Amino acid sequence: CRSPPLKSFHCVHPQIADADLDVLALLAGGDREAVEFGFHLLRQLRLLSGKDRFVAHDDVLRQFLRLTPAQRRQGIAAAWLQLTDWSELTLALRHDGRLRLRRLLTVFGTLKPKELFERLGEGRRLLVRFLLRLEEGVWYALPALSETLRAVAGDKLADQTLWQGQRDAKWWLDWDGAGQLDPRLPEDWALGYGRFVVEALRGPLAWLGVATVAEAGGELAFR
Repeated sequence: CRSPPLKSFHCVHPQIADADLDVLALLAGGDREAVEFGFHLLRQLRLLSGKDRFVAHDDVLRQFLRLTPAQRRQGIAAAWLQLTDWSELTLALRHDGRLRLRRLLTVFGTLKPKELFERLGEGRRLLVRFLLRLEEGVWYALPALSETLRAVAGDKLADQTLWQGQRDAKWWLDWDGAGQLDPRLPEDWALGYGRFVVEALRGPLAWLGVATVAEAGGELAFR
C-alpha cells in the first residue's frame, strides 16, 4: 500500500508542542525552526530527556560548560552529524508543499522512519566531507555544489540503497504527484535531493555559524 505523503515527522519523534515552541522562539529572539533544531541538538547532547515532558539535566550542562569553547563546538557539530530524530528533509518538505515523501509498504516488508533518518544522516555526513575540502572564506555557487553531489551520489540514490527496506519496501521523493524523482537527472535532483543540500546550508550550518548563504541575481551562493 502507498501511505499518504509526509509533510513532517512529528508523529514519530518527540517534539515540543507548537505553542511552547512559539514561546521559546520569542524568548530566544530567534527563528522558530532554529529553536526546534536546537531542541533536537540538546536531546542529542543528553542535556534534555523525556518524551511527553522534557527534563533539563543541570549536571550534564555543568560538565558541558566546563569544556573549552573548541570542545563545545566540536561536541555540537558531532551531535548534529549524529541526529536521527530530525532531518534537513523536514525543512525541505515544509518549505514547499509540492515536494512529498512517500513510502511503499509491502505485506512482509518493513521500513521505519528511524531507518530513513539514519540514511539521511549518511547524506548529511557526505555533504560535510565535501564542504571540508572547500577553501574557507571563498564564495561558492550553491547549485554547483549540489550538482557535484548529484554526480557522485545520484546513481547510488537511484539504486535506492539509501531508501530500500526489506521485501521491496522503500521511500521515495515525489514532486507534486508526478511520480518518483530520479536523482540521476539534474532537473529531478534540483527539485528533491538538491533541496536537502540547500536546507542544510541555510539551516543548521548557518544557525551554527559555520556557513553564510546569500542570493544574488536569483542564484544562491555560500561561503
